[in-house]
Amino acid sequence: MTATPPDSSEDKREYFRLTVNLPMAYQLEGETVSSAPTPMSLNLSGGGVGFVAERKFNLDDMLLLKILLPSQPPIFARAKIVRTAQLGKNTASYSIGAQFTGLDGKDKEQILKYLINVQLERRRERYTT
Repeated sequence: MTATPPDSSEDKREYFRLTVNLPMAYQLEGETVSSAPTPMSLNLSGGGVGFVAERKFNLDDMLLLKILLPSQPPIFARAKIVRTAQLGKNTASYSIGAQFTGLDGKDKEQILKYLINVQLERRRERYTT
């Protein structure tokens, strides 16, 4: 089965994305309770993050994120929810897409370097096995 490349008129993302497992914590901006970062599957790019949340958020809600890259200081970012969808009628899980709105340039560079390294490692593994 071959995948059809996305139509360039539909996919206007500026950065490439990879699915990675990293610790991340999120909270609605203005909430006082924060949680410790927990490992989760992230669809991460220099422009935003996709993940599954165990609570409902609304479009345009602002999140505060803490992402832990290996061997790096934590990355703190603000992100606006641009996509949300319940994962089935009888579940309390939601697919969330959030666009970074407050991400330091140095942190964006760290994310991009990390993703490039992950992509290179995955390619090496594919061609050496």
